[in-house]
Amino acid sequence: MSVFLQPIYTQTVGAGGAASITFNNIPQGFTDLKIVVSGKTGFANDSYILRFNNDTTNDYSWTRVYGTGSGATSDRTTNVNYIIGPSITTGANPASTFGNAEFYISSYAGGNFKQVFANGVSEANTTAAYQMLNSGIWNDTSPITSLTLSSFYSSTFAQYSTFTLYGLSNVYDTRVPLAPTLGTVTDLAGFFSVAFTPAANDGADTYWGYSPAAITSPTYGATSPIVVGPFESQFNYNATNWVAAVNSLGVTPSATVSSGNVTSNNYASIATVTNSSAGGFNALFTNIPQYYTHLQIRLIGRASSASAGAPVYIQMNGDTGNNYSWHYMIGNGSSVTAGGLSPYGDIEGMGMVISGNLANAQCVYLIDIADYTNLNKMKALKATGGYDLNGSGYVNVTDGIYNNYAPITTLNVQAYAGFTQYSHIALYGIG
Repeated sequence: MSVFLQPIYTQTVGAGGAASITFNNIPQGFTDLKIVVSGKTGFANDSYILRFNNDTTNDYSWTRVYGTGSGATSDRTTNVNYIIGPSITTGANPASTFGNAEFYISSYAGGNFKQVFANGVSEANTTAAYQMLNSGIWNDTSPITSLTLSSFYSSTFAQYSTFTLYGLSNVYDTRVPLAPTLGTVTDLAGFFSVAFTPAANDGADTYWGYSPAAITSPTYGATSPIVVGPFESQFNYNATNWVAAVNSLGVTPSATVSSGNVTSNNYASIATVTNSSAGGFNALFTNIPQYYTHLQIRLIGRASSASAGAPVYIQMNGDTGNNYSWHYMIGNGSSVTAGGLSPYGDIEGMGMVISGNLANAQCVYLIDIADYTNLNKMKALKATGGYDLNGSGYVNVTDGIYNNYAPITTLNVQAYAGFTQYSHIALYGIG
């Protein structure tokens, strides 16, 4: 029996440090995961904390034992929002000294609760040094598709700290895997995806997508398509890509290269909703891609409501609780008003043309959501727009916060009584 240990990705902290390290889009073809860390922060007696799938609820428990070089102790915590990890070497230690830690996550893609074992040391050529053994559980049956490591004391990881994620397979590989068949390259504006069809019984544990220009830096994927990028070229170019089947005995690339014209403007249409018939409706965007930096909604519309001041209102990730706050400023050509609400069940403040206003007039809004996948930030929204009714009208600026660190995967864009016929709501990704 062969044990397949495959490096998935390595992240190295640059100048200025990093508040956390996240691995997204983890391939699902392995049995277990392993993380090896050489790390350092600036806070004394600091430790790693680990979370899965952006879950910050109290679904975790852990037990640990640790020594200091002069004594040892053990403790346990239940129903918390993280798993504690080993001690981290701190900034008070010599500049070139980094701690050595490892996390092992078994059956990460199965329908079981996820067990974690970790160990680490933070020797620093001083009187005290920490040795730790940690065990933990995430009380969730979801497959692990992302994980985040951060500091218990919210300190930043120092420059040159490294984090490597590995996949393990405990399999009987009797032959190298069979090559996949390539499909088409799809332009994603600064990224591209390449489709592929695995060979029957190919024996692959995972797949690589890689370009001739970056053979040593493949992108991993468990299923088709694999998204590759971003790219720095300022012009259109012809992207080429292979996909390879991978297991413990070898790597077998596709026999051909897939290519297609790719733009690098880093601005891509994700989805558009248009009401082509009479009657109110709302726009729901789901499965929002996670590889862009920002989102923008371009809205041209009118509300079916006859109530003055009927606004656009937006909810994120299906959250209808009072987890939002928002404020607005409106000018009507002669005066300015301002207001807002917190906490609230959505983000509002964007006034619309309503039933009874000038026929065929529409409001226009540009709605920007910055850093929508960033695990260290609440999600901030900025909207600018308004409408003119040939004698009256409004200019509007609205800001809002979704009080949640989770990446945005769903947006529900609504109007009181619904948007009318010919309303147009388009979602874009900005690289």
